[in-house]
Amino acid sequence: VAAPDWFTPDAPRDANIIVNYNGFPSEAIMAFDHAVDIWSVLIASEVTIRIDATWEDLGSNALAQAAPTNLQENFDGAPFADTYYAVALANALGGTDLSEQSDITCSFNSSANWYFGTDGATPSGTYDFVTAALHEIAHGLGFIGSAYYTNGFGFIGTANTPYPYDHFTETADSTALLDLPNGSQTLGSALTSNAIYWNGSGG
Repeated sequence: VAAPDWFTPDAPRDANIIVNYNGFPSEAIMAFDHAVDIWSVLIASEVTIRIDATWEDLGSNALAQAAPTNLQENFDGAPFADTYYAVALANALGGTDLSEQSDITCSFNSSANWYFGTDGATPSGTYDFVTAALHEIAHGLGFIGSAYYTNGFGFIGTANTPYPYDHFTETADSTALLDLPNGSQTLGSALTSNAIYWNGSGG
């Protein structure tokens, strides 16, 4: 789809996002800049958000990938204690830059059949680059959970430390995933139930 109706060139930007491009062709840069511009209207941060974006061959099974460069916990302004926040989100909440390095790293598949237009009119058989960029930047900003499933067992957390997203996930009977035993078959069954729900503001 095209950018939202409220997105205009003169809409106020409440976040400053700087991108370091590695190997990107010019048409991909223009499309990525468009996605960055949309995010800069959607979010607010007093701290500049820095992205490292790389253009490379990711093989045939991936279009793109992204992640925060590091995680922060128990900083001033953290809504949840003992919880890992993507550094860009932690910076925004705390009002200070908690890391000297870039905040988000992402890669896009140079061999994918991309459409670089910004109008949402994606031709059949191609992938809309702006949509993919919006999606990957979201992961880097902190739209990520930490739950995973292995051999029948479910786990949440990096070194048993959850992410903010995890605090709002629950089962069909309104049991919070964080209340289920970590590293258990019970949590594993919940994660593979196809019935995990969000219990928080927004949607």
